[in-house]
Amino acid sequence: MFSGPSLGSVLDWLAEEPGADTASAVNGYSVTLAPGTVNDQFPILATRKDGLPYTVRESGPIWLIYPYDSSEQFRTDLIYSQSVWQLTNLTIGPE
Repeated sequence: MFSGPSLGSVLDWLAEEPGADTASAVNGYSVTLAPGTVNDQFPILATRKDGLPYTVRESGPIWLIYPYDSSEQFRTDLIYSQSVWQLTNLTIGPE
């Protein structure tokens, strides 16, 4: 099980609104998060797996991840494309 703060709570802490936010990975993969796919509960910035920090080899140390098992709405190509493992950069931008 993955755990960490929600992206929405981090944006609240930074006094930012979800917008044209871009997530980038160690392998150069980059995606702009679609409007309406970030709220106060999901996605999370997973920093732990089964309660423990995890490594780049395990797709960490940060994984922008949605709760796929909780609802069909999280099992779409759009959501899967926004699930960035080995997250290295998050750029917060206006819509």
